Amino acid sequence: MSQLPQANFTPTKRFFVDMLTRDIDLEDAILDLLDNCLDGVTRSQNKDPDEIDYTGYWVNIRFDKSSFSIADNCGGIPIESAAYAFRMGRPKDAPQDNLATVGVYGIGMKRSIFKIGRYCKISTSHINSDSFSIEIDEDWLNSDHDWEIPIQPSLVSEIEHGTKIEITKVQKDIANQFKQNSFQSTLINKIVFAYSYIIDKGFTVKVNDELINPMPVSMRYERVDTQGKAIQPYIFKGEFDGVDVKLIVGFYSPLPSENEEENDKQQARHNTRDAGWTIVCNDRIVVFKDKTELTGWGSDYARYHTQFIAISGIVYFKSKSPEKLPITTTKRGVDISSPLFLKVRKHMVEGTKLFIDYTNKWKGQELISESNSRLNKSEIASPLKVIEEFSAVPDKWTKVRNRVSESKFKPTLPVPKNIESNKRISFQKPLEKVEVVCEYLNLESDATPNQIGESCFDFVYTEATK
Repeated sequence: MSQLPQANFTPTKRFFVDMLTRDIDLEDAILDLLDNCLDGVTRSQNKDPDEIDYTGYWVNIRFDKSSFSIADNCGGIPIESAAYAFRMGRPKDAPQDNLATVGVYGIGMKRSIFKIGRYCKISTSHINSDSFSIEIDEDWLNSDHDWEIPIQPSLVSEIEHGTKIEITKVQKDIANQFKQNSFQSTLINKIVFAYSYIIDKGFTVKVNDELINPMPVSMRYERVDTQGKAIQPYIFKGEFDGVDVKLIVGFYSPLPSENEEENDKQQARHNTRDAGWTIVCNDRIVVFKDKTELTGWGSDYARYHTQFIAISGIVYFKSKSPEKLPITTTKRGVDISSPLFLKVRKHMVEGTKLFIDYTNKWKGQELISESNSRLNKSEIASPLKVIEEFSAVPDKWTKVRNRVSESKFKPTLPVPKNIESNKRISFQKPLEKVEVVCEYLNLESDATPNQIGESCFDFVYTEATK
């Protein structure tokens, strides 16, 4: 019997070039390259996430129908990293950076390059090593025999301790997108959504010479009044297996008037785009101003509408082990199956309910005006500044289920005077009897216990006062 041939499991470059790029859109491919620039800042400073200073660092993105480039001054790639930085995936023996980045799999830069074009030159300069460059061309892409590319010494004159990626032979469908006037606006919006937090901390991004301005988040809060009540945010802090979590939710603006709610026409201070939940992982925004079931709206409490336009929350996840962060592989969303996210989400829901309940109690133009007179006089600061200030008063915090690593600040919000004089009535009855009462009172079958109880009381009170 003749010897059987061996089965060949070696990969082809076409797989990486065609298949890996299929599941990512162009904007996200560019954001992956921008992520690499930010990783350079983190690598060059090698500090804890809260201590990283982005001031003075910049990225310039340029494109037209025939070329694309991204240049930065974010530290460059050290020559000793070249052995794994250009691999299709992170090799097992690659050193662990232990840095506050979001990259885990080691495919972002390569996938982005192949998404855009068929020729690329990467030039980089690092403070502790010689400058070098590599070129990826069509001959290399079309050959499955040679996977290595020579590294060439380089004089990088236009950037100091940074990296420049230049791509030509742009794919036809990508060139068509670059030609559209709307593409630059779409890309800028995505950059604003994903990097507002970092840009607000001093990082500079330009797209075709257009400077990107951030949309910073702010939070309003009062000092405690004489009755021990104040409009203050709900705050949670915790540490979970090397991931530091900070959460805050409250009001970022005064409540909308009844007319604004009815007409759904918001002034600048009441912009629905600013409401909802934002989630930040290692300084990158992965969820921006969400108002869906992901963060509880329409599932754990009411669907979002303009009554809640002043409510805003933000969660910060930070870790030197990015694989522990609750983000998707695209780095543009949260992993809803993550046990960490599900734990934190409970506090997102608890906090949001406080302020939904507040808006329900302060309804009517007179009460809204009374509430807004306080909010208009309240202090305004960035969420992290507010967390820092409230953390300075530890006796106001409580441990979560006596866990040393978890604590929360739950505010005592003011209530209208007429509500303060109310009495709560609660009781339990067998389900079959409740169903009989619902039918008698002509209530819907899905009426809540609260609705049933109020209907019972209103019926009896009407009969008693005839």
